[in-house]
Amino acid sequence: MRQVEQVARVAPGEPRIQLELADRYHKKNQRAKALALAKAISGRFPDDAGVHSALAEMYSRWNEEKLALHEYETLVRIEPSDDTHLVNLGEQYHQRGDKARAEEIWKRIAAARTPEAWARLAEVYAEHDMGKEAIETYGKALALKPRDAQLMRGLAAVLERQRQDDRAVDAWQRVLELTAGDATKKPLRREARTRIVAILYRRAGSPLTAKLRDWQRRFEARPADVEAGYLLVEGLLKVGRYDDARRQLGAILALDPKDLDAKHQLVAVLRSLRRYDEAVKLLKELAASS
Repeated sequence: MRQVEQVARVAPGEPRIQLELADRYHKKNQRAKALALAKAISGRFPDDAGVHSALAEMYSRWNEEKLALHEYETLVRIEPSDDTHLVNLGEQYHQRGDKARAEEIWKRIAAARTPEAWARLAEVYAEHDMGKEAIETYGKALALKPRDAQLMRGLAAVLERQRQDDRAVDAWQRVLELTAGDATKKPLRREARTRIVAILYRRAGSPLTAKLRDWQRRFEARPADVEAGYLLVEGLLKVGRYDDARRQLGAILALDPKDLDAKHQLVAVLRSLRRYDEAVKLLKELAASS
């Protein structure tokens, strides 16, 4: 402690050392000294966002809620365009039960009224189980940027959490449409397929069974609907029909032997079927082609 005090005295302009000393005072139950030093630090660096962010975190750890709230408000003043500060400030009020004040602050995130700003606000609503507000706000973002797959993904996820299954399936299907032919969006496409199948699987009346037949019919049509083939694979795996999934992946690869996604998925299916020799052989082929 004494050594840190000495360093702090000779380096008053170094906030990291001052903050460390204040924290040490608090850990030693010297609350008054800790608070006095923290207040001095705040005054010495009035426009340093990093310092005030550290103070907000430190006050929160000390259970000094009013002081933490003041620091979060200071951060909004220093960097009004940084929506992270608005999110954190609103969170402080939300945790105190003042949801109206929290929402009032969060709405400022969308002040720019851009698709990105509306989407960020929608994310905050979704994180706080404000499903109705999140859906409405994603709608505003998509009205400005209707072909943005990430925005549609956000809407689909909220609809799913709200158990609006039909709308969620439609939104995930729209994600597939918006990402068609874009190799960089393959992970998003896989997620969309997984969510569509999961929603259909959990619904009463087994709508997934009917969909499996529909996807089979669409894949077997000419020209083949390859996306339907992928959905069929996902559905077959969901209901435990691994051998049928293996055959379906083989049919997809017959149409396009270079389909790496199908090959990687086939490796996983072969492992599940304990057909290890075939899985290893396919892995070697993938390694050789990479």
